Amino acid sequence: TLSLELILTRVFDVILTSNISYTIITCAMLSFGLAGVYSTLNPVKDNRNITNYITKLLWMLMLSIIIIRPAINFLALRYIEYPEFSSLLLKAMLKIGPFLLIYFVLMVPFFLSGLILITIFSHFSASIHRLYFYDLLGASIGCIIFIPILPLFGPGGLLYFISATVFILLAVNLKNKKHTLCFSALAIFLFLFPFYYLPRVYEFSEILD
Repeated sequence: TLSLELILTRVFDVILTSNISYTIITCAMLSFGLAGVYSTLNPVKDNRNITNYITKLLWMLMLSIIIIRPAINFLALRYIEYPEFSSLLLKAMLKIGPFLLIYFVLMVPFFLSGLILITIFSHFSASIHRLYFYDLLGASIGCIIFIPILPLFGPGGLLYFISATVFILLAVNLKNKKHTLCFSALAIFLFLFPFYYLPRVYEFSEILD
């Protein structure tokens, strides 16, 4: 999650402006807060459904990460190319609408990851020290590992690597061996997919000229 946050901050530093790029941080904090509110209002009471619940969240998290680049590129095009209307209200709506949709697309993965962390920490609180250690360890690795890889694949390529990591978590979380092998194969595919387009870099469309 932290790696995704850093990647998107770098992306928006280029396609927008440097001061707006840090809205990614506030977007992540808002999404985590909403995840906390949602978990408080709709807690998972049956411990037997925890595994299935986390599996569904991981599925949605993986999909939300993969669609970030195509969704932002599509909405960026709508943001730049809009028909000329005489009404200032329509112009304002056509400018603000795509930007709000981009903000929503960015909120989804952080909201889902917040739900996953809250669910794990609350239902396995007896091992909170160990869980928190691995959480900090994963966050530190995520902050460092993308630095040497970013010039090769670009931020779009790194999104595939993050999605592959989520697939690995899915494979580990499943008890069925066939499903585990299937998700492991998909994780390998997502990990190798950016190599197919080398030296092409996965670019985001610029929103502001």
